[in-house]
Amino acid sequence: MNRLPCGRYVGVFAASSESLEPALYEEAHKLGRLLAQGGLGMVFGGGNNGLMGQVALGARETIQGGSPGRITGIIPRCLRQQGYCFENADEIIETESVSERKRIMEEKSAGFVILPGGIGTLDEFFSVLGARQLGFHSKPVVVVNFNGFYDSLAFLMEDLYKRKSISPADMKHFTIVQDAEQAVSLMARLLEKSN
Repeated sequence: MNRLPCGRYVGVFAASSESLEPALYEEAHKLGRLLAQGGLGMVFGGGNNGLMGQVALGARETIQGGSPGRITGIIPRCLRQQGYCFENADEIIETESVSERKRIMEEKSAGFVILPGGIGTLDEFFSVLGARQLGFHSKPVVVVNFNGFYDSLAFLMEDLYKRKSISPADMKHFTIVQDAEQAVSLMARLLEKSN
């Protein structure tokens, strides 16, 4: 079984929705592929649908092609029982709740990539960002603003900064990039620097 050093796992937060624009699913698939090609493991919410499923599928296809990646899915037991689990992960961890899933994902990841998503994805983004602001970790947080999906989030953060609700230091706790390629390239450099 393929093992990677613990500092080589990237937590990916992403939509489970099947209703987004098609280009987003292609970009999620590409992110999974690039992570595996770069020898990075992926920790994700364990789902087989939406962007979440596509990023796992991209990683799995690339690993089967000989790349050294690894996939860890962390999913609430009730969702797995309902058939929402990506069963082709290298490791599947069942949890009793969404909050437990999020906690384990945060513990197992050396950095985080935020793909387009809804309430759950935003909750995960602000959770890891808040923990970093408070000094509980110094892990990199990279937001993929593909096709301008997170323009409104970028505007919100900038507006909060202008209103002095968040500090200049807070603005340095995350980086917004435009696509999967930039996200993986930046994350690889940041993880290398922290090891």
